[in-house]
Amino acid sequence: MSAAAQHRPGAHDGLAAAARTHRDRLVTCAERIATTQSPHDVDGEVADGIVGGPTVGTLALEVGLGTGPVVIGDVVVTTATATVRGHLGWSCVMGADAQAATAAAICDAALGAGHPAGPEVAALVRAALSEEQRDRDADLARAAATRLVSS
Repeated sequence: MSAAAQHRPGAHDGLAAAARTHRDRLVTCAERIATTQSPHDVDGEVADGIVGGPTVGTLALEVGLGTGPVVIGDVVVTTATATVRGHLGWSCVMGADAQAATAAAICDAALGAGHPAGPEVAALVRAALSEEQRDRDADLARAAATRLVSS
């Protein structure tokens, strides 16, 4: 079984999904987290806030076949890094969306920091992953209904 097939979605996947399916809720949550933070140094080194990005770039999109991975194209993504209460958060969202990438990084850091908004972020992650799974299941069901059967 390929690594992609064995992959189990986690917070990063859910935050990227939230950027696609619940973008406004993600941005609002991140804004609340950011406005409740008081910038401070952690071990005298890193202040809370945006650490890196947002940066737009491309990634090669690969699919696993029996003969090995095959690159089928490039995907535009935006990455960002942020800290909340000294915890580093990272995001990578599809498309050139600096606001969504920054929001996802802030929410990821908040989850790691045990921020009071953590349960809200976790609920958003679960909702986004569930919605995308329902959409995938519906797409597969529609595709299965169109298959030709040879006799």
